[in-house]
Amino acid sequence: MGTRVDPQSNTWTAEGLSTILFTPTKRIICKCKDNFTVQIPESLLCYFSRYYNALLRGHFSEAGSESITLDLNAHQTKAFVTWMYSGQFAESSDYPMLFGLYVFADRVDVPAMKKDIMTFIHKRSHRRGSPANDDAVKAFSSLPDSCGLVRWILDRFACHENYPRGPDAEFENRVSAAYGMLHEFACSNTNAVVPADPCCSVIQAVLCGCRSHYWEKAMRGQACAYQEHASVEEWRSKSAVLQIGRAVADMIDRLCWR
Repeated sequence: MGTRVDPQSNTWTAEGLSTILFTPTKRIICKCKDNFTVQIPESLLCYFSRYYNALLRGHFSEAGSESITLDLNAHQTKAFVTWMYSGQFAESSDYPMLFGLYVFADRVDVPAMKKDIMTFIHKRSHRRGSPANDDAVKAFSSLPDSCGLVRWILDRFACHENYPRGPDAEFENRVSAAYGMLHEFACSNTNAVVPADPCCSVIQAVLCGCRSHYWEKAMRGQACAYQEHASVEEWRSKSAVLQIGRAVADMIDRLCWR
């Protein structure tokens, strides 16, 4: 079976991309939904996807194939290709498109894109609000329980929405369970309670008047909590801000919060 081109492909980097772009390779014809077709360099596709690396370079019958099928519509395919070249998503990317890309990335094993999707969603969710119930349930039902997007969806609905009522009892029960696990911070000086908001990059306003709340930003949620890392070393390299936040949180405990 084929091996990864480079283990660093677990994370999108400009350095990794430049190496791939200057590697001679054939182009794979990718047939998508909506009768949309695009050609993608084989080395680029195999660099990011374990699935396509094994399919095209392993011992499967498709090895050496000139064409494959992508389970994406035209809009999602353009976003996927754009991400491979830039590591970015358009600001107009909405929840349905991002959720669809995440499900695709989970199925074809593109860990770098899953990380970047969670960073994009986490950074903007406070401003954008929650996804529609139908979009959330669809993604929830299409992914394993342990994946980052499922955990984010559950936290988002637990923190910001009433429990969804509908035909999916399992989703409702999981949101209820997530609500019961939310942490609350209480000010030891005024007894004001601030619920943790792990699914957003900002913390809710603190209105107890305690001067120690200067440090409140250290408790903002981190996208790292919803990302899947290939190794402890990778987690450490991406969680410096989180580790600093924990250090400041220790200071908070000594000053105000309990």
